[in-house]
Amino acid sequence: MHLTCTAGLRGFSVVSDSTTAAWHPIETAPRDGSPILATGWNWGECSRGWHLVVARWDVDRWVEASEWNPGSILIYLTHWMSVPYVVMEPPHV
Repeated sequence: MHLTCTAGLRGFSVVSDSTTAAWHPIETAPRDGSPILATGWNWGECSRGWHLVVARWDVDRWVEASEWNPGSILIYLTHWMSVPYVVMEPPHV
C-alpha cells in the first residue's frame, strides 16, 4: 500500500485478536517499555515514503525493539498500534 501525505493512514488497519486494530497518534502510545507497532515518514519527509517498525519507549525516546537493529533511535514516528498477535503453526502435510 502506498501512502501519500494527504492520505495519511486512513483506511489502513490490520486484524488483531479478531478485532480491527486502529492507528493512534504516537503521542498517545504507552511509554512503559512495552513493544508497539509504529509508523512514520522516512526522514520526516512524506516524499521519501513511510516505514513500519516495532518500537518501545526507552527513558526519553523511541527506539527500535527488534533483534535486527535493537536500540536504534526513532525520531520521525507519527502513529502506533498494539503489536498484532500472530500464531505460527507448522504446515500440515
